[in-house]
Amino acid sequence: MEMKRRQKGVGSHGDGNRQKRIKMLLHVPGYMPQDAASLERDLAEPPLAHMTDGVKNLPGSSVSPSLTFLGVLERLGRAPRRGEQANLRMLLLPTSVQFGTCALCGYDLPPQMLVAAHIKRRKDCSNLERRDLANVGMLACLLGCDVLYELGYVGVGEGGLIMISDVIRTAPSLLNHVTGRLSGRTTPWWSPTREKYFAWHRTVVFQSGHMVE
Repeated sequence: MEMKRRQKGVGSHGDGNRQKRIKMLLHVPGYMPQDAASLERDLAEPPLAHMTDGVKNLPGSSVSPSLTFLGVLERLGRAPRRGEQANLRMLLLPTSVQFGTCALCGYDLPPQMLVAAHIKRRKDCSNLERRDLANVGMLACLLGCDVLYELGYVGVGEGGLIMISDVIRTAPSLLNHVTGRLSGRTTPWWSPTREKYFAWHRTVVFQSGHMVE
């Protein structure tokens, strides 16, 4: 209705536009004006054709993955980037060092095996907290500590003691892995100025209940 209302005066002022044609500017997320050709190709492709072609018997549904992928391999994307992430990593892991230390397990590892993790989940941080690079982040290793912390299987108590959720008892191999590396550890990364971020993680993410002794 709003579009019709705005078209009412088109062509009535001697501008020659008797057919009441209007020009519309649309913003398509992930595409820029110079990407018109890419957008046209993507719109021309049948929806989900690349996902369902030759697919059968997926457990729990009527389809399963095809052995040969026939869809588009490269798709244009322009996801927002974390403006401060590079600075956070440089602060935690200067380029001059050969090894960095995981804040949880304490292992000294090559930079490629460490991530600049947020103690408090970044999407839940205020802009002020995201800028608090000295306190909001820590190094976590790709040997398991990063995902264990992210999923709430481990946390950090006030004072720095590593907390291990009893939930991992449901997976004996995981229990052995975690207790062997983290049980009884106190992270030196804990500090009073970081406690509010660790406290948030304990309250919101850590899978509380009984803790592994």
